[in-house]
Amino acid sequence: MREIIIIVGHGSNEADSDGTAYIADQSHGMLHADCSKDCVRVAYLQFMKPELKETLENAAEEGINKIVIHPFLLSKGVHVTKNIPQIIENFQNSYPDIDVICTAPLGVHEKLAEVVLERIKEAAD
Repeated sequence: MREIIIIVGHGSNEADSDGTAYIADQSHGMLHADCSKDCVRVAYLQFMKPELKETLENAAEEGINKIVIHPFLLSKGVHVTKNIPQIIENFQNSYPDIDVICTAPLGVHEKLAEVVLERIKEAAD
């Protein structure tokens, strides 16, 4: 079974202000140290390329059997509740044999609270 992870970011008009690619690189290194394969990929919902639809279609053309999508977003807003599920549904209509799993967004998590506190302390120093 060939499997990939897609980290989906919102996208930005300012390409260097979006950290999604950095997170994908870090995640890939944590999951598969010394791996040179493209098993953790980046996709965007708007403003930047590749878009999620394109990334999914490329994976299907490569013969990927399982795709895990992680919305690198803070909340269950319209992208998480409507846009991403619609893109996945359209994809699955064309590729029903590919297993697609979508995780929850970053959301409320203890570690995010730790990061917020760290940023506050950095700014205060």
